[in-house]
Amino acid sequence: MIKLFRSLRKDASTQKNVHLYFLYALGEVTLVVVGILVALQVDNWNNELEKREKEDEYLSEIKSNLQEDIENIESTIAFNIEKSETIIRIFRRMQVYGDGERLVREIEIAMDTLPNFKIFISTRIAFDNMLSSASIDIIEDDSLKSLLSRYYISADPTKGTQERVAMASRSFVDYLGPRLMSREFVQQLVGVDLPIRSTSEVKIAGDETFINNLFLMLQLMKNQDTDLVGYKKRAKELIGNIDQKIDD
Repeated sequence: MIKLFRSLRKDASTQKNVHLYFLYALGEVTLVVVGILVALQVDNWNNELEKREKEDEYLSEIKSNLQEDIENIESTIAFNIEKSETIIRIFRRMQVYGDGERLVREIEIAMDTLPNFKIFISTRIAFDNMLSSASIDIIEDDSLKSLLSRYYISADPTKGTQERVAMASRSFVDYLGPRLMSREFVQQLVGVDLPIRSTSEVKIAGDETFINNLFLMLQLMKNQDTDLVGYKKRAKELIGNIDQKIDD
């Protein structure tokens, strides 16, 4: 009987030790699993933090480019105002002077402005860098990402009104140059007296193609300004969206 009791006590003690060891092992495994999960979570937090910092960096650079766009837009509109005023002045001089030396002199003075044009070219360095590195998806806000893409597509200077502004200015110069040619002009330019017409004989006030070219440039610049005002509005809205995103 005594031996049986001792044997039962021994078995109970062994079972207790096994149970304690199992609990200890389970605790160790739980700690390891929790540690791994915490490490993974911390790693995810760090990766997400790095992504958000990189996003803020890209957006800050894009904001700077957009601010430069606004300055370029305002400069282009200011030039168009100056050129438009010059064209209107030439129209008025044609009405007052008709053909002759005085009108030619006015046109020659205006040639500092009339042949020139300004095209707004969007500064898209930051956006293109983001595209080239395949990082556009780093922008978390899908709406902002879409607005940026549409803005830079629409601001292409090789399409639409801006391209026509450049073409019209070049055509104007190609047409006007030979028609302003005179003996006095050649003398002034190269010091040679040629037996060609004098400035007083230049006929330009009634030249319908010349007048049409002036009107065309005037209208195209007006259309360009309308587009530029739209670009400027969108650029300002994008800057506001970027500021809100960075501040969040």
